[in-house]
Formats: sequence, structure tokens, C-alpha cells
Amino acid sequence: MDLSGLVRALRLEEPPDGAQPPPALPPAEQVLLQIGQRLSEGGGRTPKAALVRDLAAVVEAADCRWLLGGLSPAAAGGLVAALNGYAAPPKHEQDAADLPSKDSAYAAAAERAADVGSVFLHLLAKLEAARSQEALGVPVVGPILGRVMGPIYIFAATHVVERPWTNVRSQAAAEELLVLLAALVRDLAAVVEAADCRWLLGGLSPAAAGGLVAALNGYAAPPKHEQDAADLPSKDSAYAAAAERAADVGPCDGTHLHLCCDARCGEALLSGLVRALRLEEPPDGAQPPPALPPAEQVLLQIGQRLSEGGGRAPKAALVRDLAALVEAADCGWLLGGLSPAAAGELVAALNGYAAPPKHEQDAADLPSKDSAYAAAAERAADVGSVFLHLLAKLEAARTQEALGVPVVGPILGRVIGPIYIFAATHVVERPWTNARSQAAAEELLVVLVRAAGCGSVAEFLRGKNEDEEGRFAAVMGLLKQELNKDTWKCNPATKFVFSWTLPHVTRPWLSHYLERVLPPSLLISDDYQEENKILGVRCLHHIVLNVPAADLCQFNRAQVVYHALYNHLYSREAPLIQAVLLCLLDLLPILERAQRQQKGARPTAPWDEVLQLVLTHMEAEHRLALRRVYARALPAFVQRLGILIARHLKRLERVILGYLEVCDGPEEEARLGILETLQCTIEHAWPRMPCRLPVLLPALLKMIWDVHTHQGSTPELVKASLLQGATQCLILLDRCSEGRVKVLLAGVYSSCEESRVRECIRKVQENT
Repeated sequence: MDLSGLVRALRLEEPPDGAQPPPALPPAEQVLLQIGQRLSEGGGRTPKAALVRDLAAVVEAADCRWLLGGLSPAAAGGLVAALNGYAAPPKHEQDAADLPSKDSAYAAAAERAADVGSVFLHLLAKLEAARSQEALGVPVVGPILGRVMGPIYIFAATHVVERPWTNVRSQAAAEELLVLLAALVRDLAAVVEAADCRWLLGGLSPAAAGGLVAALNGYAAPPKHEQDAADLPSKDSAYAAAAERAADVGPCDGTHLHLCCDARCGEALLSGLVRALRLEEPPDGAQPPPALPPAEQVLLQIGQRLSEGGGRAPKAALVRDLAALVEAADCGWLLGGLSPAAAGELVAALNGYAAPPKHEQDAADLPSKDSAYAAAAERAADVGSVFLHLLAKLEAARTQEALGVPVVGPILGRVIGPIYIFAATHVVERPWTNARSQAAAEELLVVLVRAAGCGSVAEFLRGKNEDEEGRFAAVMGLLKQELNKDTWKCNPATKFVFSWTLPHVTRPWLSHYLERVLPPSLLISDDYQEENKILGVRCLHHIVLNVPAADLCQFNRAQVVYHALYNHLYSREAPLIQAVLLCLLDLLPILERAQRQQKGARPTAPWDEVLQLVLTHMEAEHRLALRRVYARALPAFVQRLGILIARHLKRLERVILGYLEVCDGPEEEARLGILETLQCTIEHAWPRMPCRLPVLLPALLKMIWDVHTHQGSTPELVKASLLQGATQCLILLDRCSEGRVKVLLAGVYSSCEESRVRECIRKVQENT
């Protein structure tokens, strides 16, 4: 490559006598890439020295458009890296001794650095000149400068102080480079501050912007020190220089970039945008608002900022400004060019910002309240305000001729599911809610239902009639990704949203969604935490009550549910046992009908399996809470089995006798339940009762005496209920034993002096 001819062509000089006229100028990127490649190759230093001096002349003579117009940041960075490598001091071994004060290798390195410094000075001068040219400007100069500023600064810092590898020329070039870099940074801050947003950001790629900011960070970084260096000095010239550089960089990649960028919707610009939408005058000294950018662009970039990591405080201000923006916006500007996808992305970003803090899959129970949940409640209240204003705009736009249903319908369809999930997350008191977030969620549900043209949350989810599809499928589609076995416990709100939503969908609609709701219900019920087990069992109970038996029995779904519930019967937690028994009482008839339709009946029916296990646990149970739960559920089992209860009479008799003996507190729930169980047993298995009269009669009389003489806190109304229940059992026993009870009680009546006991016996004797 004839660089001398290229320099003359760039300077518009005539070639010397006998020299060939220069060809048409090749692309600058091609020339610089080839030079960088030659510098990176091995070989002698002497030919490269001439090449670097010619390169300095080329850059100095080149027109800015030719040099920078087609130059990619990557090519510029490659050239600067090659020049840095060429000028670097000679390397030495890891454990080498101290550096020599001066030798020929270092002297040669200093000369190379002086030549490379000349190239860098000319390159920075061209970048500075091109920044003010309309055809180039910051969109072209910024990415290139961002790519080369860091390496050039490192080069200058390497040679600015007297070292073995420096000389007077290289030090002077390095000092001039640092001055020029500082001026460039200060000028860049002024350009960014004064620039029109569309000119500055319209063609700026995220990668280029990131490269520029990274370079500025590198330029402003404090000086590095050795791995095992002692403590930092309190202040020296290197740190003072770093402080000055940071002061120059701060406005460039912080304040001005943030305020100028309506693509980033800085707080100051959003305030101006809100004023413009409200047709208000800007305050004294404030810049007049620019022409309104497209709403989709503004909302997408706000959503992007909310999705990024970082502190919560700036995002909180951003969300509040967004609420003001949506409230003040005209429907035509806000919704006219807004795509459903963009609206969905914004709502998803707001949902993510307001979500309760995630925790580990196997984390313990949620804390009742802590600072993280309190902060989540405040974020949710702010996000709820945004959603309320957005739905209000959608409702208003539906009646406008220029927008109407064709515009509003797709947007509403995209955002209505995520907004519902947000409202369901915060509508009930939880650790991550407060009064503000709950009020916003309640209002959101009302507005959502109205916007969907429905009369209630249930109608909103399931549809107005059986033929109309509601929004439950969309809601479950959004919850599905968080309701699998690996993720359902990471978001503490997911299970509550599901369990709060499910009861609103009833028969006949729920059968359409059985495949979607049964697996998560089984998953939640199969957890090791009692709270989750109860939640899952309640969901299963709702499914059993609201799905036709034929659908439940298909694919053995009912058997799967039965086995899941049966395993919970081994638990010792009263609330869980109560939920399981209530669910089983509704599931077992379905299983019984399914068994009748099968050719080969099982030797033991599910009713018998459950009752046998329940009686086994009741017989040995000593905790009052569990005794009450079992006793309340037992009459329904006896009633359902009918005469088949005779299979369990021996164990049932022991349970009845044991429970009649023990007082279980003021309400006497266990005794009342057992008395009702005994009545049902006598009614259904009366032929087996006469032989048990010698055991049951003394137990009932003893209980009547205990209740009458008990001086505890049992209310009189409860005592009356116990005595009435026992009396009714005696009457039933008398009937099935053909009057034997009256005969046996005759002697007791004559010898008893207690009026209440005599009253019970008298009722038995007078009954016919």
C-alpha cells in the first residue's frame, strides 16, 4: 500500500516527477484495517516505524468524511489496539527482578510511543472536528469515541510519567493526549446537554451507547495499584487528576444523558411531557416541552427501565410520573398508535416491579411483615394507580369514534389478564399488602369487571353463559409458568392468586378447565407445609363439587384425588384433617358410583377404608382439637354407610365409649358429635344394638350424671343439648330393645334425687 501517494491525494498535491498518479481513494476502513493487521504481525520494528509515521500523516491529511464516514467503531478499536500493542513496553518474566533504569529496548519503546501518540492526537483532532459537522455529528463520532477513548487513555497514562520506557517526546505526546481527552469529555457533556433527543438518539444503537459509557467510566476510573499494595494514600496527584476526570464525566453519562433522553423518560422530561399533555405552561427557567413523541416509544422505554436491575427509589418516582402521564394523556395520543404487544410489555414490567420479593423453592413460611414486603406494598399501590388510569382511558376511548372497539378491544384483551393477576395478588390482606394496595386492588377489580362488560368477578372469569368463554383460560395461561413443581413456591403470591380465583368458576364452566386446575391443586396439596396442604385440599374440594362425576372418573382422576387425600389422613394437624374429611365426604359417593359400573368390585370400598383409618386414629387420639374434628365428621360417614356400618361396630363402640367419658371444653363439640354418631348408628344398625345395651346404657347414664354435676364453664345451653342428645339415644335404644331400657331405668328413677337426671329418665319412660 502506497501511503505516501495516499497522503498526497488527501492533501490534493501533485505527484513528484515520474511518480504514478494516485488511484481513486480506497475506503478508509479498508486502509486502517490493513495497517492494523500489519502492525499486529510479527517482524522487525523498523518497517513498522515508517508505517506508523505514514499513518500519522494520513490521519492528519484526511478529510473527516472520508476517514470517519464509513469507519465502524470495531475497526477503529482494532486499529487503536494494534497501535497500543506496537507501542507497549517490552514484556518480562512474572518473577523478574526490578526494571532496569534505561536500556535500548526501553529507548526504542519510547520512540514508538512518541510516533503512536502523534497518530492518536491527529485521530482525536479529527473526531473533535467531525462532531460539529452536520453530516457526521455525535451519532457517528460518539460510538467511535466510545470505542477508542479507553485504550487511548491507557496509552497516555502509561507514558505521561517518567518511566524507563518513556522519553521527552513520548511524555509530551501523552500529556497533550490527556489534555485533548479532557477537552473532548467536557465538549461531549455540552453536546449531550444541548442536543435534540431525536438527533442524538435516533440512530444510536444500545451497543454503541454502552460502549461510550464504558469508555467514559474507564477514563474516569481511579488509578490502579499493585495486587499486594499497601493502603491507599489519602491524596496524591494521580487521585486528584482522577477526581477532575470524574467531575467531567459525571454530567456526560449521568445527569445530561438522563435528562435529555425522552427515550429513557427521565424524571424531568416526563414532568415536561405531563405539562405538555395538560397544556400547562412550563415553570420559570424550564425548557419548553418538545413535540410529543409517540406514546408507544415512551411506554416501551419506561417498561424497559422498570425491567432493568438497579435501585427501587428511581423506579418509584418513574412509576408515579407514569401515573400522572397516563392520567393527563389524551386518548388519541396514548392509544391511537399503541400496539397491544407494547401495552402488554408495559403491564408485564409494572407487574414485575410490584411483585412481592421472591424466595427460595424450599423456603420456610412467609414472615408476617418485614421491610421488603412493606416496600412491595408501596410499589403495588403506585402501580395500581397506573392501571386504574390506563383502564379509565380505555373505557373513555371505547366511546370515541376515532378509536372505539377496534382499537380498545385488542389492547384490553392483552392487558386484562395481567392486571387481574395483579389485583388478585393484593386484594386480600397478605404480608405484601397494605391499606393503599388493597384499596387499589379492590377498585381495579370493579373497573376490570365493568370494562369487560360483566357484572361480577365470577362472570368476568367464567363468562355470562355456558357458551361464552370468560377470561379464566387467559388467567390460567399466565399462571401456568409459575405453577409447575420447580417454580410455584418462588413467587409467594402465585398459590394465593390461584386459590382465590378458582372458587369464582363453578359448575358447569369448571369442567372445561379441569386439565388446567387439577394438576396445580394436587401439586399444592402435596407440599410439606400445612398451610399449602390445606390450600390445595380446598381447591380439590371445589373441583369435586363443581365438576361432573363422569369427568372426574375419566382417566382415573377421581382415584388420583382420593389417594392424595387419603395420605393426608395420617396427618396430626386438625385444620388439615377437617378439610380432608369434608372433601372426602363429597368425593367418596363419586368413587362408589364408579365402582358399581365396573365389572369386578373391590373387596373393600373407599368408604370402609376411610372410616377404618379414621376410627383407628380416633381411638388413640388424645388432642382435643383433633377429637372435635373427627367427632364432627363421623355422623356423616355413619349416615352414608347405612346398615353397612355394622362392619365397624366393634371399633366404633370403643370410640363412642371413650369419647362419652371425656369432657372437651365449654362447647363440648366432641361429645355432641359422638352423641349424634350414636343416634345414627342405632337408627341404621338397630338389630345389633340390644346386645350392646349393657355397655351403652351405663355409659349414657354416667355422661348424664357428669354433665349435671360438672361445675366448669360449660354454658347451660350446651349442657341442655348434651342431656337432650343422651335422652334421645336412650329412647332409640329402648325402641330397638323392645322396652328393656324402661325396665332397667325404673329402679334408677326411684332412687335418684337430682331433678335434671330424673327429667331425662322420665322422658324415656313416657316415650311410646
